[in-house]
Amino acid sequence: DDKPRVQIGGAKKCPRCDLQVVYQNSVPGPGGMDWHKACLTCKSCTKKLEADRMEEHEDEAYCKACYRKNFEEEDDDKPRVQIGGAKKCPRCDLQVVYQNSVPGPGGMDWHKACLTCKSCTKKLEADRMEEHEDEAYCKACYRKNFEEEDDDKPRVQIGGVKQCPRCSKDVVWKDAVPGPGGVDWHKACLTCKSCTKKLEADRMEEHED
Repeated sequence: DDKPRVQIGGAKKCPRCDLQVVYQNSVPGPGGMDWHKACLTCKSCTKKLEADRMEEHEDEAYCKACYRKNFEEEDDDKPRVQIGGAKKCPRCDLQVVYQNSVPGPGGMDWHKACLTCKSCTKKLEADRMEEHEDEAYCKACYRKNFEEEDDDKPRVQIGGVKQCPRCSKDVVWKDAVPGPGGVDWHKACLTCKSCTKKLEADRMEEHED
């Protein structure tokens, strides 16, 4: 009862859209408040956020890249890779100037051209990447390399056998690719829902799995 809530007549309201939040459609967001899942996006770039992978500032939600860009650039106490006061890109070890820099893993400034997935070399956007040990990865490679053995992650399964979310048939390892929601899909099934264009696991966008 001591926890602050935004309420009218006992009904919780989402801090972003100011509409009522029901339990089934809520996620914990900034300020300890319940947010609509669809509303939990970065205030700066509108990237969809997970409740456990976001940054907070003044009760608003931000992705890691936008948080660094907006609130950490002037933090002189933050460690940097420097020689004689010049910042160096962690990927190529060459000097980074402001005009050619983007916020990357570890809170460091990277060359725009160097911000690529370590595994597949796909070019990344600062607000659409995953981090692991201060390296950058696309979502697909991050899932493949670091989340496959996460038993706590929800999977679509029947009797322990993984099923493709698109066709609902069993997926075997040799024919599987990581798809939306961190679930294994058939390679042939990984197509755009709207135009049926064939997709690559590291070159797709997700919406509601």
